[in-house]
Amino acid sequence: MIKLFRKIRLNQFLEGLPTEQTGLPTGQVGKTSRYLKYALGEIILVVIGILIALQINLWNENRKNHALEQAYLKSLYEDIHKDIDVINKNIINRHDRKIAALEMGKAYYQGKYKIKDTVSFLNEIGYGGVYGRIVWGFEKTTYNELISTGGFRIISNDSLRKAIANYYLMLNRISEASSNKETGYISFANSRAPFDSKNPEFKSDFDRKFLLKSLNTQEFYELANLEMALGNSVKYAAEDIITKAQALLRIIESTME
Repeated sequence: MIKLFRKIRLNQFLEGLPTEQTGLPTGQVGKTSRYLKYALGEIILVVIGILIALQINLWNENRKNHALEQAYLKSLYEDIHKDIDVINKNIINRHDRKIAALEMGKAYYQGKYKIKDTVSFLNEIGYGGVYGRIVWGFEKTTYNELISTGGFRIISNDSLRKAIANYYLMLNRISEASSNKETGYISFANSRAPFDSKNPEFKSDFDRKFLLKSLNTQEFYELANLEMALGNSVKYAAEDIITKAQALLRIIESTME
């Protein structure tokens, strides 16, 4: 297109020159004036060409950034879903049984529970310690990449960018506040009889008797209370994470294509 414009401008210039210079039958017009008009036209064409090139480059850059933004959002979406699945599997879906097992142990100490199956009872006591050592394994691969590469600038929606930052700040806060906390319940139970959820018969007869005797101590009762308090605290944190994760997922979904 630029070449076409130049050809038109050249023809206009030549048409204004004397016949002996151009070979064209036309009237004599001021040569200097025509030349200046031609030169001005050339400058305008160059400027137009630069503007078009800049616009094309900007369009290409925006297209690349948009594609990268969508890739990041898809990865974040998958990471957050993984967090929800892991939290549901390891905490939410196990919480009721954990609390019931601890209540059973407390009832046994109080003389309110009569054992029907010793192996089953002791394994439930061991189950009372599930997720008793809190290690939040959040999936933060995409978020860390956004931080390390400056990729946050790619996310065009200000509200979404803020929501992502707040979500991961919350995860960091919860992780720092509760990770690796434990009551001592797990060590108490396992030091008296090893717990193997996949092999209920793992405990020897001596271990079973030793653990049963240990359940009739004030130490066990206090540890069971501490474990219940920790278990409930972790469950509430897990529920809060899931609620905020689902809210963030809805925002991401509205932005993804």
